Amino acid sequence: MGRVSFKDVVDEIPADAADEQSYTVYPYDESPANRSWAGALPVKQGKASHKIVSDGEPQQAFVSPRTVTDRDLARNLLCNMTHRGAVGSDARDGDGAGVMTSIPHKFFVKNFAREQGFELPPQGQYAAGNIFFKPDTEVLQKTIDTFEASQTRSTSGCLGGARQIAKVVPRRGLRRARFERQLYVLRKRATHVYEYYHDLVSVDYEGHFALVHSRFSTNTFPSWDRAQPLRWAAHNGEINTLRGNKNWMRAREGVLRSDLFGDELDLLYPVIEDGGSDSAAFDNVLELLVINGVLSLPEAVMLMVPEAWQGNTSMDPAKAAFYEWAACMMEPWDGPALFTFADGRYCGANLDRNGLRPCRYYVTDDDRIVCASEVGTIMIDPERVVQKGRLQPGKMLLVDTVAGRIVDDAELKHKVANRQDFRSWLQKELITLPDLYSKLEAKGPSCLTSSTSKACRKTVC
Repeated sequence: MGRVSFKDVVDEIPADAADEQSYTVYPYDESPANRSWAGALPVKQGKASHKIVSDGEPQQAFVSPRTVTDRDLARNLLCNMTHRGAVGSDARDGDGAGVMTSIPHKFFVKNFAREQGFELPPQGQYAAGNIFFKPDTEVLQKTIDTFEASQTRSTSGCLGGARQIAKVVPRRGLRRARFERQLYVLRKRATHVYEYYHDLVSVDYEGHFALVHSRFSTNTFPSWDRAQPLRWAAHNGEINTLRGNKNWMRAREGVLRSDLFGDELDLLYPVIEDGGSDSAAFDNVLELLVINGVLSLPEAVMLMVPEAWQGNTSMDPAKAAFYEWAACMMEPWDGPALFTFADGRYCGANLDRNGLRPCRYYVTDDDRIVCASEVGTIMIDPERVVQKGRLQPGKMLLVDTVAGRIVDDAELKHKVANRQDFRSWLQKELITLPDLYSKLEAKGPSCLTSSTSKACRKTVC
């Protein structure tokens, strides 16, 4: 994939920089430049808008590097996938249709003030989530009490009662890492789309990215528990190494340490929640890696979904060393699978090293990028396309919405691979069977036939 950048020089912008941006309500404008009905929508100002939400077994990612968006994209993406059988045979239920968007601040400001009677903090100073309760009266009250007790211990409080389906948690001056940690602990403890979520059809529901997934069960029985998580990721395909991935993650829980979570780490177990799909398991592990603060989202995806590096003499040695180090930290989550992911700043897609799932992408002249599991999910005028292509095995398509550009795969991985001297660490710490054999052989034939010799053990160590 060739490099595409919408700025020749992009200064590094800290993740917290978006927190300091002020929110501006643009007045209605009935000028000829405004094509919305009766001037009901403001003229585009290079900000998020509703079109990205309503236009969007596949998943699709739609994102604007500069948060310049339109209306109707994610909804159209979702609706255009019905030819793939992505609905239940009863025409009512399924187990995987969903959409993830950035927080619709304008929509929240208007509706929380009108319906709940309180004013939201500035954009970036709160978090929001969906909470579902069983309708049984006794169970409902018990779960509400449990949730309220959990949020009191885990966060600095909630705005609105627990009976609201939308929960808003204020940040209240906390540093970003600590706030993310508290939200993660709360979610672990608490543990049909456009017709069901009426919010999504509101013109005030704006976002700078949307991640859409629609499917119907193929090799699993339909179940809402196996819906795409859409917290950090969604994926198309299957993870064929799943049993090993889950077993090894469970085994690591006994030795995990975290400076960020400290004694609260025990509250997060099991890391992979019971009863979920392969997508949910992947999402659980990705969430822990990112929230822990050591790895960024694209780095965590590189750790979990590596390229084919072993025996690849054409690969940059520094990048091969990173992947070899990553293999010591975690075994690969191999498909065939296409993974899409987003965290508000980064939005992207990564194809596993088998490369057996399609991913097509378009970059348009109005600073938008659309990637999907097939061509034709949304109509785009050909003259507006400045670049298009297919994601290659092991490669990553990444947009940094804070820096306002598409990050080239080679650029990203060169930067990550050279952040630390992974080769020196491997040479110092890694024990391989050929090296072990050579040390024993140098000590003498007796070391090759006896495992009890103190001299041999001392030499090997």
